[in-house]
Amino acid sequence: MKRVLMLIVAGLLAWIILSYAGARYASHPNLVDLPEPNHFFDFPAEEITLQTSDNVQIAGWHIKGDSSKAVVLTNGIRGNRRGLVERAKLYQEIGFGVLLIDLRGTGESEAQPISYGWHERHDIHAATDFLQKKGYTRIGAHGISLGAAATIYGLQEKPNYTYVILESCYGSVRDALNNRLEMKHIPRFSTMFMRKFSEWHLGVTMQELRPTDYIKSAQMPVLIIAGDSEQRVKKSETEALHTNCGSSNKSLHYIKGAKHVDLLNHSPESYHEIFYDFLDETD
Repeated sequence: MKRVLMLIVAGLLAWIILSYAGARYASHPNLVDLPEPNHFFDFPAEEITLQTSDNVQIAGWHIKGDSSKAVVLTNGIRGNRRGLVERAKLYQEIGFGVLLIDLRGTGESEAQPISYGWHERHDIHAATDFLQKKGYTRIGAHGISLGAAATIYGLQEKPNYTYVILESCYGSVRDALNNRLEMKHIPRFSTMFMRKFSEWHLGVTMQELRPTDYIKSAQMPVLIIAGDSEQRVKKSETEALHTNCGSSNKSLHYIKGAKHVDLLNHSPESYHEIFYDFLDETD
């Protein structure tokens, strides 16, 4: 019995240690040096650094527009501005000012734990403030995956975007984690300690990390786009986002055959049609 008890204690201790390590790994920063903006664009792009309200340094590229319209572009988990270049070009072609930012803990921004969009919302606020100071009066927010969730969380403080575009956004962090466990055939209970360590490390509970709750405050036009073959974000989550969205002007579109991938790169023609139709309606 003593040996069995020792094995149980050792197993529990190993579970706790691995859970702590897993929580820290899941939120660890992914910083990379990026080329100069002229490597990506054949038009001027200004390198900028923003200071958030919670004193985090955020790196970005600003492309000057020729109208009062502008957009903040944000990427998914551990992504950076590089993944936003083609979308920036779409906006630049129709006269928008564009601000592409590296969310905290990614790209060339300050090393901070990745909080699945919760604290990253302050990065988007700083970007919005920058564009307002530049004189833009019609500002949209366009986020991908984690960037989309951060945009939604930010609506509690800044609900006055001209429009919002959300790509491949999770419904809740709990669902996002469970979907990944299901894909790998790992039992859900195995992450019990990891979830608690993550809450302690990030300063936000799993119950709070629910974009489906915060999207209720959206009053501006909202476009939700997702792949119809998603496994990391199930259709039921995407449809819950659309259902719970408080806007009277909301639309949901699926990209055929797409999983949790770059939807523009996957299906350019379908993406362009959805994108331009939505912007035409909000003009």
